[in-house]
Amino acid sequence: TLPIKWPSSIVYGEGSIWVAAWVEETDGNLLYRIAPDTGAILAEIPVPSIPGWETGGGGMVAADGSVWIAGLTQREDEAALLRVEAATNELADVIPLGGDFAGDVALDEHGIWVTVFAEPSVELLRLDPSTLAVESRTALGTDWAREILAIDGTIWVRVLDEDDEVTGDPRRLLFRIDPKTGQIVDRVHVPGAVTNVTAGGGTIWVTASRSSGNLIARVDPTTGDVSTTPSGELDYFPEFGEGGLWARGLDRSTGRLLVVRYNQVSGRVDARAVLPERLDPIDLAVAPGSVWVASYEEGVTRVELRPA
Repeated sequence: TLPIKWPSSIVYGEGSIWVAAWVEETDGNLLYRIAPDTGAILAEIPVPSIPGWETGGGGMVAADGSVWIAGLTQREDEAALLRVEAATNELADVIPLGGDFAGDVALDEHGIWVTVFAEPSVELLRLDPSTLAVESRTALGTDWAREILAIDGTIWVRVLDEDDEVTGDPRRLLFRIDPKTGQIVDRVHVPGAVTNVTAGGGTIWVTASRSSGNLIARVDPTTGDVSTTPSGELDYFPEFGEGGLWARGLDRSTGRLLVVRYNQVSGRVDARAVLPERLDPIDLAVAPGSVWVASYEEGVTRVELRPA
């Protein structure tokens, strides 16, 4: 376990684990670069802001030679996209985006996608990866949005839409975005109380809960078709990699928290590791041979994956 307190997001990419965290002693923000095989801290990079979600990570991605952070400007009064260059471990760009703060970021062949919380609606921006100029800006018609998913040439955004007419609860939707125009072309309703969304293995994965138990919804990114299955112990923070869908789990018989793997072929949890009692994960990342768990008080913990 590394003593990196108050992390907000952890991701794997560019050959490293990256952790964005608030540093209590200096009231500043650091991006930590960690070797996934040894756990050595390779760099501590000052950044003007870090993703602001309390749990579930997000707001950060490592790809195309950089770490991209959805955050704020140096003055912390305007949404911004931050770029840290992986080759130099230095903050290279802070791109003001307008609005109050940036929510999430994703990359694909069409550009860099960022959600910006603004009045009266969250906006989805597409930036040119070469110039970092904003090419399109789409109002999503909602005041809340979470994950951006770039998968198989498609772009999806999780939002809360209008309240259900029967229950009064917010409806959980995935908006499909035309990557060329930035416009909404489909709306897919996701059942249950959604906790997190991720993508991998040609599928959009949605973790959710119902009164009858946890479930996983699989969304086909091309057709929007939805199928659901019970997820058993698996509940929060899904990330795809190393043979399946990894996530936090809960052993209901003992109350202990777990790291579990859901096998997409068998439709069952086929691997599990019991976490130390002190750990209360807020996010996780999957690297070759290991799963990394971030918690506020106890820091960042490496779970080694070994063949059965």
